[in-house]
Amino acid sequence: MVYFLLIAAFQHWTGASAAAFGGYADEPSHYLSGLMIRDYGASGFPAHPFRFAVDYYTHMPFLAIGYWPPFFYVLESAWMALFGYHRATVLLLPALVAALLSGTVFTLLRNRLAPPAAFLAGGLLLLTPALLWSNQLVMVDTAFALLCFWAGLAFARWVDTGSAGAALLTGLLASLGLLTKLNSIHLILLPLLVF
Repeated sequence: MVYFLLIAAFQHWTGASAAAFGGYADEPSHYLSGLMIRDYGASGFPAHPFRFAVDYYTHMPFLAIGYWPPFFYVLESAWMALFGYHRATVLLLPALVAALLSGTVFTLLRNRLAPPAAFLAGGLLLLTPALLWSNQLVMVDTAFALLCFWAGLAFARWVDTGSAGAALLTGLLASLGLLTKLNSIHLILLPLLVF
């Protein structure tokens, strides 16, 4: 929760929540793709999804679905349905994802380090240039990083325990990573590094 509040404060302090959707060329398409799915559901599924998307694209030609996998947009649309579609509220989704990433680092390190040092390590992750940048934008990168990190941890648990649950969790998280950003294909290298 503390990490989330820190990121939300950072977004407010930098003016990200009031900025235009132009911090990076892909940002408008990531936002509009989630908004399209949200609008499709909010309007009661009025047409075939493809027809609705084509019509939406003729009005706002910045969609990323089809070019980018759909999982982040489904997640984003659910977030919008719950909390609204204004930039400030949508930016809280990447803030939550980054907080989960830092919280995972804290959880991994708290038994190896003193809890304040583990908390600091999670906080330092938030200060990396990539996370500082992406926490000011509506982008898929932090969600992709979280899913790949969790998939790697699940794979490590499977290597340690051989449990079917860890294997299934690895497959699920890797699949969600692949459905978020195709770069997660690199996860197929994990078995090569271990065996």
